[in-house]
Amino acid sequence: MLQLVDIRWEYNKKIDNYFTSLRLRDKDSLELTSLALKDFTFNFDLSLEKYCIGYYSKNGFKPCPTGLLTLPTQTQCSTCERLQGFMSAFIFGQEPNEQMKEHLAQKHYIYLAYFQPNIIKVGTAAESRFFLRPIEQDALIYSYIAENDGFNIQKLEHEISKKLKITEFVKGSHKLKFFAEKINIDKAKLKIEGSFDKIKSIFKDSTFDSWLYRKINIVNLTKLSEIFYPEKETFLQKNELKIVGQYKGLRGKYLIIENDGNYFVFDIRNIIGRMVNYIDDWKYNLDMTQMKLNI
Repeated sequence: MLQLVDIRWEYNKKIDNYFTSLRLRDKDSLELTSLALKDFTFNFDLSLEKYCIGYYSKNGFKPCPTGLLTLPTQTQCSTCERLQGFMSAFIFGQEPNEQMKEHLAQKHYIYLAYFQPNIIKVGTAAESRFFLRPIEQDALIYSYIAENDGFNIQKLEHEISKKLKITEFVKGSHKLKFFAEKINIDKAKLKIEGSFDKIKSIFKDSTFDSWLYRKINIVNLTKLSEIFYPEKETFLQKNELKIVGQYKGLRGKYLIIENDGNYFVFDIRNIIGRMVNYIDDWKYNLDMTQMKLNI
């Protein structure tokens, strides 16, 4: 039996190329299969039950010792989250385990990202996630502005958020509302540059000044061929476990497929961890219970 363990962005640094992939793991052999999503056709009938995807240690993948998940957006159980150590150390500020100490010892970066309609978000990315973290967040216009190690970087992130009233979190539902709209590049650049100028001014004589860059480079991912902008009616599938249709795109945590001429959106957190069966054909019922997004 195969388990759906990831739907993700990937980056090939040698050729400066972004692409998306699907990962399946055999529950018995633990063999991992990675499939490129470009031109992929889904024919999945997913299990009602969700299972923890396990965790990664410095010695490689470890299967989950407990099994079933209880919440629809969970991909790891509390035991595997604790053993992996990211949430407890980086999100909740607890003492990091040995694995997370290695992770936090690497260089970390602070970025400013623009979201529609006129929002600036501040966030952090590890060096190992330098290219992937923004696009995973659907941050298509962004710039790195500072660096330090992972033990200290959040101090500046929190101070920027506090003193400039810049959010550290943009809800997925908000991103989903605007993901068909193309960003005004000039407006976004001015917003990021203006925010950075204020940050430099506020922290000029502080400990953080040496962390900040003198100049910034704004990255524009909006024109990548891999970024999909729906141009017609799009339906959010909240509880549907049949994923059947042509892959169209991945925007943040949302998978977009086309079925019978319509676009359907799935929160990948709801489907990761489920077991995969296959179905020959399926058409979705477009009744009033489904959420139609404004395109």
